[in-house]
Amino acid sequence: MFHKIVYFFLLLLFFFLYACEKQVVLTPENSEEKVVVEAMFTDIPFLTTVKLSKTKGINENILNHPKITDAEVKIIDKTTQDTIVFTSNNDGTYSTNISAIVGHQYKLEIVYENQTYTSDKTVLSTVSLNQIKSHPKEGTDKYYLEMIFEDDPNTQDFYLFICTNTANPDDVRIIVRSDYLYNTDTQSINIDEELFVGGEYWQVVMFHIDRENYEYLKIMNRAKVSLVNGAHPFYGISLGNPVSTVEGEGVLGYFIASSVSVSPISIGN
Repeated sequence: MFHKIVYFFLLLLFFFLYACEKQVVLTPENSEEKVVVEAMFTDIPFLTTVKLSKTKGINENILNHPKITDAEVKIIDKTTQDTIVFTSNNDGTYSTNISAIVGHQYKLEIVYENQTYTSDKTVLSTVSLNQIKSHPKEGTDKYYLEMIFEDDPNTQDFYLFICTNTANPDDVRIIVRSDYLYNTDTQSINIDEELFVGGEYWQVVMFHIDRENYEYLKIMNRAKVSLVNGAHPFYGISLGNPVSTVEGEGVLGYFIASSVSVSPISIGN
């Protein structure tokens, strides 16, 4: 009798839950528009650039996101108190012919529509990119890269590699790494998540970055992989909630102040 009563109440509970069930429709909403800052200040002026744009809503066309061409951009050398004013190129990018200096602390300051965005970074020691090798990727007809460089084994360091196809400058690979697992006098890091075609020529630029920029770029790279057609992650809601390294209301982005090493590579040779 007891088992019948329990069965009866379980049956009633099932029908009650079924009757109360409602279809839940999740309607995505656009996140608040943000100012996007992609800023790099290096010891090689032609690799220094500040890019400013705005995010787009998740229901908008992901192409041709708005460029900001009328901002005031400057960097203050807090070591010497010099001010470096950037020039707008009228395409959302800003440039200067001044070089960053290792050990100096720099403050990025951007003023746009009565809002100010800032970031403070110190240029870390130079990392020498000694050699790049390409190796066949097993099971494919493509190659992965091995970066060989020297760095201080007594510190934990973080690196950014930007690879650009010299024949197609729009083909850019962004890779971040930490030496947490292999900290030695001479580093050897395999970049095997990005594959390259034999016979192509690429330029690799190596940056020595801090943990904050490493964490930000790592999350944004993961978000980029998750988006359709490799769309840039600066649209709508940012996957992974990256913590920007630029401060200000309604801003998303990073500021990297770094010396750089540049090396060409002919894939497969």
